[in-house]
Amino acid sequence: MRRYARQMVFDSAMQFDASINVAAGKEIGATNWKYYGSVVTDTRDWCAKHASKVLTEEYIREAWAKNNWKGKADGDPFIVRGGYNCRHHFRPAFDVDL
Repeated sequence: MRRYARQMVFDSAMQFDASINVAAGKEIGATNWKYYGSVVTDTRDWCAKHASKVLTEEYIREAWAKNNWKGKADGDPFIVRGGYNCRHHFRPAFDVDL
């Protein structure tokens, strides 16, 4: 029971953080997003493939919709990212990040 409660708290905090960062990025006109976070032994393939890459919103939504993996959460890919216990984030990317 403790493990599930811990996961729910972690996911809720990460999703809240993601919603603020993505909203702020969109407000300043971001159309490209960098997927960042560490890659560890249990990193999902989707996360490892996209880690440290700058992606368009269109690509992110299409790639998200076309792929399934264990632990993938329902919802907006910018908010739920790789799924349960995901440590990755999208941040706005501009010319200096490319």
